[in-house]
Amino acid sequence: MSRMDYIVNDEGAKIMIENQQADIKKNVGQMINRIRLSERLTQVELAKRACIDRANLARLENGNYNPTLDLLVKIAEATGKEIVISFNEKES
Repeated sequence: MSRMDYIVNDEGAKIMIENQQADIKKNVGQMINRIRLSERLTQVELAKRACIDRANLARLENGNYNPTLDLLVKIAEATGKEIVISFNEKES
């Protein structure tokens, strides 16, 4: 049985966050894939530049890897990009 991720609100109700986590991983992976392709790099080339494992890069691009901030910074530096994080109001 898989572990379900959730947070608890003020009323004590559990709010599932698994879908949000999966969506973020997928979106980050797609962004990195687009950047890599726009730079005309193979996964091997980007992994070598960023000093990361190619298999982890592949899993990340497929949305199957939970990247650390350290890993994202390495990829950003290797591609000449800057990381920007924002928290936005949820759409109702």
